[in-house]
Amino acid sequence: MDRAKDIARMAQIALAIEPIPDKEGLTTRYVDCVDTLKLEYFIIGGINSGIHVQELMEREGKGTTYDILYKCIIDNHLNRGGMRVNGPILQFMWPVLLAIKYFPEIDCPDTLLDKTPAIMKETTKEDALQYQILHNVGYEQWEGHKDKAYGQKLLQLHRESVYDVGYKDGKIREDIYGHPLEKLVWAEMLEGFRATGAMYYEWDQTKPYSVGMLDVYFWALDNLKGWPRGGIADLMAVVTFLGLYLEDYKVS
Repeated sequence: MDRAKDIARMAQIALAIEPIPDKEGLTTRYVDCVDTLKLEYFIIGGINSGIHVQELMEREGKGTTYDILYKCIIDNHLNRGGMRVNGPILQFMWPVLLAIKYFPEIDCPDTLLDKTPAIMKETTKEDALQYQILHNVGYEQWEGHKDKAYGQKLLQLHRESVYDVGYKDGKIREDIYGHPLEKLVWAEMLEGFRATGAMYYEWDQTKPYSVGMLDVYFWALDNLKGWPRGGIADLMAVVTFLGLYLEDYKVS
């Protein structure tokens, strides 16, 4: 088995099938929530991402990797219309992919996710720059971002890591991008994916995919305070990827 190709394949599956369950207010197999967020765009974006996930897994050492994520976000748009669809999923998934890359022996979701804060601290200054660039690109590709009161920011060239972009003195920075959900996103990425882990353990993998994931979705709406529907859907893709990787989950 080619491990890099296999992990890329699992990431593609998780990204491509995320929108399928019937989640009210979002794109699903039954409805496109808006014309720029069609089901086809999610599927194509997921397929386009695979080559860059493979590139990440094949890159040697522990140096800069967010240059690959930047390319992944850009190439996400190849051969499709629309705007940003699964860029936020990829931003969530990247630290998890790094944990898998650096600790291939780990087969426990809690242990794997617990590795991510230290990994984010060990990212490079170039990673910090690349993250800020891809974040700005993402905001420009988000159709909900018509009000420029928040969004693109001048690049902070002195940040030493991606962790340093979002965290300082034991707490989330107050001056990042100004979006009201930013603290939730940064806390998830830099504090061990607590919401993702909780959702993972709520997932009944014996049920058909759309049924089991819809249960997780409604559980998250009731229990993850402050998380919007779209953010929960993003985490659902990471949960699916973890099931594919850790438990050889088979979609039914």
